[in-house]
Amino acid sequence: MSQKEFELLEKYIKPRSKSDETLLLGIGDDAAVVAGDSGVVYSYTTDATIEGVHFSRDYFSIADIARKVVAVNFSDLAAMGSTPKYLLSSIISPKKFDVAKLIDAISEEVSQYGAELIGGNLSQGVVLAITATAIGTSPARSTILLRSAAKAGDLLYVTGPLGASSAGLRSFLSTGIKDATMEMAHLSPKARIAEGICLRESGVKCAIDISDGLVGDLGHIARRSGVHIVIDKPPVCEGASLDDCLYGGEDYELIFSAPPSLDVIEIFRGNALEAPICFGHVESGAPKVTAKDFDLDKSGFEHTF
Repeated sequence: MSQKEFELLEKYIKPRSKSDETLLLGIGDDAAVVAGDSGVVYSYTTDATIEGVHFSRDYFSIADIARKVVAVNFSDLAAMGSTPKYLLSSIISPKKFDVAKLIDAISEEVSQYGAELIGGNLSQGVVLAITATAIGTSPARSTILLRSAAKAGDLLYVTGPLGASSAGLRSFLSTGIKDATMEMAHLSPKARIAEGICLRESGVKCAIDISDGLVGDLGHIARRSGVHIVIDKPPVCEGASLDDCLYGGEDYELIFSAPPSLDVIEIFRGNALEAPICFGHVESGAPKVTAKDFDLDKSGFEHTF
């Protein structure tokens, strides 16, 4: 019998009793958090990027693959308000693939974030698969951004319009008219590190990155925070469809909630960042995600096992 990804996570990978006081946050968020010395805390996250599942070498160059490997992991750090410091990468490579070029590309991409590739592992396999572990830092536990911190009355924001990556993938797979702009968005994800740090420093408490689609990732916040989330106006990227925005995923923008008293738009502008888009609000009630003017007929992307 097949099972869905998040059902398995909820059933088998539940928060357990902490083994010591240094473990501040375990399973259940974008990253685990461990206390360090002098008030510094470390965020740890890991993700796999697999050929045929997450990318195709038909249209991904080695540089594109490296960019995605780094972005998907550092985006989890951004969602915690953490600054990337290190990356470890384990590569399973098919024969006759230029794995040395991939390692160089990953190292170069990591350096673009001011971080360092510090180790990993190489093995041989049938398809190209890269698993990375990212480590970041933030100054104190009280500043960690959490999926579980949304409150009734909060407004919902996103750091940019959504759906471009999904539209780009459709363009690559289409035999018809191509959209080069959307294709480039699919090939060039970027972790919103500066935005995550800005949120942390401004006192925002709740955030998540967009990997599984707007509806799916809002569902994580709704469940963890125990709130009803309402989409008032979907933040659809020009050139993308409503479905791309709601369900497509892999945009790697940050969703966050904040009280109306916090002028996050002005805060972003004051930090020379693009103003976030207000697209919804949080209500009390049973954990769920709804839309103001239309029905949601599915959730975001989810692996089935």
